Amino acid sequence: GAVSPPPEPEVAEVGAPQLKLDILGIMFAIGIYVGGALVFYLSTVWLPVYLTQFLGPVMGLAGTVAVAVFALILIPIAGVAIDYLDPYLVGMASRALNGLLALPLLLWLLQAPSLTRFGIAMAVMLPTLAFDFVSTTKILVPYFHAEGRYLSLALAQNAGVGLTGGTAPMVATFAMRYSSGPAILGGYVSIALLLAALSVLILRCRPRCFVPGAPGWASAASRVADAGGAKPRPPGGPSYSALLESC
Repeated sequence: GAVSPPPEPEVAEVGAPQLKLDILGIMFAIGIYVGGALVFYLSTVWLPVYLTQFLGPVMGLAGTVAVAVFALILIPIAGVAIDYLDPYLVGMASRALNGLLALPLLLWLLQAPSLTRFGIAMAVMLPTLAFDFVSTTKILVPYFHAEGRYLSLALAQNAGVGLTGGTAPMVATFAMRYSSGPAILGGYVSIALLLAALSVLILRCRPRCFVPGAPGWASAASRVADAGGAKPRPPGGPSYSALLESC
């Protein structure tokens, strides 16, 4: 008799990924970015240009290059260290410390601008700024759900950096038109950094990842533990890879 053709293999239908965004989490993530972006743009863009009227263009350019080189050295070191530290604690401490130091340092630097004072001010603030940057990445990457992570990070970073970093030179130039300009600028930077530290604290207290099919939110750390994942690694809790996998 006739041989029937073999049945066609079943093809599993793959649905389009569902975009999951935590809008409130993105808003607090924007708050995390504002402080570091403000300090970085002031120290690498506005301050060297402002100092050229006192030190000349060559020394102003030298200051910009020195800050960039210093940052390139410090950030990888901070990146290695953050794997052994609590990113939330580091994020809060680095922002709060720079927030407390910004006003007196800017007052001292702008009272009698010099390359020496500029170097001292940058040597004080850049190490903590490096930990600001690396802690931001380690906090936010596992915080957002995998099906909305890249969009969430893009929105938070570009809005936060654009909001304060992009406007920092304009705000600083406008503030320095007044006799109380250094105090206005220092207060602005301090408030932005302290609000960034508060944003880190709020994200630390909020649950981290959306659980599909379950009501509300759940902690990524608890999901790792419930699934029998990696044991918590003191003092930073679950490993970075375990947090990513749980989201």
